[in-house]
Order: sequence, then structure tokens, then C-alpha cells
Amino acid sequence: MINGEQAELVTAVHGSLCNGGFFSARSAFSDHKLQLTAEAFELMHEPEIASLIRRSINASDSELEDLEAPYLAAIPDDEALARLIDVSYPPDRPDKSSDTDPRAHAARFVSLIDDWASGNHGVVKRNRIFDRIKEQEAALRATADGRRELECLVDDPRDSVALFAAAAVGEWDLPRAANRLHRMQDEAGTWSFEAKYTLRGLIGE
Repeated sequence: MINGEQAELVTAVHGSLCNGGFFSARSAFSDHKLQLTAEAFELMHEPEIASLIRRSINASDSELEDLEAPYLAAIPDDEALARLIDVSYPPDRPDKSSDTDPRAHAARFVSLIDDWASGNHGVVKRNRIFDRIKEQEAALRATADGRRELECLVDDPRDSVALFAAAAVGEWDLPRAANRLHRMQDEAGTWSFEAKYTLRGLIGE
């Protein structure tokens, strides 16, 4: 298994490799970072890829070119890498047996949205956080108390939180959700575009 930091590093190095080959990756990342990337691939049971990356650290420019073809044959694009990471880096899951209070689900829901909206993560990690947001949302939807927590979050001052809450609440209280989404749209802030299309989805346009 690999951790989140390793998944982010592997993704970054892979992006550099795909855009400019091993020469680009070696210019962009220290020998230490490349060594850590190789170790991550070993943890993902990809020793041949790990070996290619280690060899690139001390290779000449002409040798670097020879390393690119076998690497890209094994991992040709971002989708292939994402599949590999998915197997080796399952998302952290909260212990549901000790988290049955709707207020706890709501707090986790908000915390995950803040993390997702922060812009501090790459695509792979951000998608995983989104999946966990939807898990918390589903837990809140499942009870009357949970639905009330979501209704309160429609009025949260953070537009990102209100957006997720309104998208859920609109399925049983459309006027409440639509009112908040209209306000977001009119304010023309960071989330106004998402608010517009969330509202359209709720009213069936």
C-alpha cells in the first residue's frame, strides 16, 4: 500500500515524464524525490517501473531516452496510472461503527468539503475526497435528524458547503435550496457557475 503523499508524488513525476520524458522528470525532481517515487512503485508491486526510475537518476542523456519507451509502454497515460493507484491506495474510511451521530456526520461532511475546496490536492486525491463527501451526505440523508443537519448547512456562509448541502436538500425542499443557489448565482463569486448548473439540475432544465 502507498500513502497519500506517495500517490501525489507518483502522479506528479508521471505527469512530468509524459510531458517531457525522463530528462524533464530528472530536471524537475531531486534524486531523493525520484528515489521515493521508485519506492512507491515497488509498494505498488511494479518493480520493473521502479528500476527504470532508479536507473534514470544517474543515466546519461542518451540512456534516458532508452528508458522512456518501456515506462510509457507500462503506463501510457493518466488513466492507466490512476487505475494502478486505485488498487494500491484505498481511501481512508472513517470507522462507521463509532460515528452514528448526525452531528458527527455533518462535521465530517463540512471538513471534507473544506479540504476538497482548498485547492491543495491533485486530481486523484481530490476525487477520493469527493467520494467521501458523498458517503457522508448519504449517511445524513438516511435519517430525519441527518436531513435537518443538511438543511441547516444550506445557510452556511461558505459557498462550497452550501452548494453541496443545497444539491442534496433540493430533492425534498426545492424552494429552500433554490433560494440559496440563486443568491450564490447573483453574487457572481467563486461558486456561482456551479450554483447555476446545480439549480438547473434540480429543477430539471
